[in-house]
Amino acid sequence: HDLMAEYLSGIKKVVVRALPQDEQWDVALVLRALQDAPFEPMQTAEIKFVSAKVAVLLALTTAARVSELTALTITGITFSGDYKVIINQDPAFAPKHVATLYRRTPVVLRAYFPEPQGESETRRHLLCPVRAVRLYMQRTSDSRRTQQLLVTYGGRTPGSALSSQRLSHWLRDGIAAAYQTVGKRAPMLKAHSTRGMATSIAVKA
Repeated sequence: HDLMAEYLSGIKKVVVRALPQDEQWDVALVLRALQDAPFEPMQTAEIKFVSAKVAVLLALTTAARVSELTALTITGITFSGDYKVIINQDPAFAPKHVATLYRRTPVVLRAYFPEPQGESETRRHLLCPVRAVRLYMQRTSDSRRTQQLLVTYGGRTPGSALSSQRLSHWLRDGIAAAYQTVGKRAPMLKAHSTRGMATSIAVKA
């Protein structure tokens, strides 16, 4: 009915204005924090910070959903030296948007300053996703119980496959920890916001 349609249209506008909006967060601040303690050195840092760093870097470099990131597997993972890593998804994974071409496309991560020259490039290399994935696999090799790339580090069964919900916590906790290292209040956000931030950065670049 025309009157009902008009009524619902007005209600929708009211509800949208009432919905809480995610706060914006400073990607540059987070990336700077990931280059220092407690996230570095990744070889010896507490595993929860290593896990959070890997999660944030994967989210920003792939702009993938958390469900897509938890579907990444170490089966068939291929490192091309320090320059590139190719990571496949679990063949059983059903993405939100089902497309044969999409499902067969592996995630390809390229190195960031693979051969750093000088202090500045060496520091930037600490944000290299290829390095992060390699070191993460080394740190989790002894406890790993699954072929899934991202695994739990606590609870009763450390090394088990990570859920999408837990990965969301990793992303929020990692960003919050980055803010805390510089003495700032962490913004209220959802893990999904990393997709928007990643694509916005790409457009601006």
